Amino acid sequence: MPGWFANVAAQAEKERAQRVKDRADWKAGGGMFGNAAETTVFQSLGVIVKAGDVWTGSVGTKHHRLGRVADAAAQVTDGVKVHRVGAGVAGVLLTGGLIGAVPALTRKSRAVAFVVFADGTAHEHPVNGNGPVRRAQAEVVRFNALAAAAQQERIVRDEDMAAWRALQDEDDRDA
Repeated sequence: MPGWFANVAAQAEKERAQRVKDRADWKAGGGMFGNAAETTVFQSLGVIVKAGDVWTGSVGTKHHRLGRVADAAAQVTDGVKVHRVGAGVAGVLLTGGLIGAVPALTRKSRAVAFVVFADGTAHEHPVNGNGPVRRAQAEVVRFNALAAAAQQERIVRDEDMAAWRALQDEDDRDA
């Protein structure tokens, strides 16, 4: 039993240390509103992109780091239409049965927005309602454009480093 407890305690300490590190990383980047130019909130996806990192949460909630934006992609599942019986009944009662239940007004969409990372981890966020599903779809496009730009920046930086190393190798051979 003491060995099991030591393992659980070590795992708990490791998780606490990671949370402390994440919090320090977040604050080092300026906190929630430290550098607005580098902070983008994707509320429908349930993530924030800050200084090249993707964090969970939205304004006013606790955050933890998910991964690099350059290694991420976002997607929204197709919205499933759910009939709301209460809305249809209310429509019939309010209009005195003249119009009846309008089917388009009694349906709402439910979907799941998720962000997937290169290491296989995923962050899921439920999206309920027609408007929020449309906003999530728009945010997916913005998020993926931001991720593509970060990937391109990393590729250029890697190519620049390779060229710099080649020049250094030439200088070393000449010396």
